[in-house]
Amino acid sequence: METKDIILEILKKLEKSLDDDNFDQQLISAETFGITVNRRNYILQIMEDAGLIKGVKALSANDRAPYGIMLKNLKITLQGIMYLDENTTTAKIIKAAKILKDTIPMI
Repeated sequence: METKDIILEILKKLEKSLDDDNFDQQLISAETFGITVNRRNYILQIMEDAGLIKGVKALSANDRAPYGIMLKNLKITLQGIMYLDENTTTAKIIKAAKILKDTIPMI
């Protein structure tokens, strides 16, 4: 699974969980996506850095490179919702249809 697809899946799961009191972190485990824990942690870190999610904290010892992450009250942000909206398959189809309509007369 490509990184961009994993990002979209994580955002979808977080968006669906907004009504829940607690997010089931197993839904976004490395095993769920068939990837390594390191890769899953990196993806979550870059998603937080990009402002798509909040609640990711890198764990490190003595100012060394991170050795893991802690997820606390993980949530999708407004920017994450907008990213999800712009990058879903339906949104891509609608955008392509609008481009076709604008470029081909009589459609």
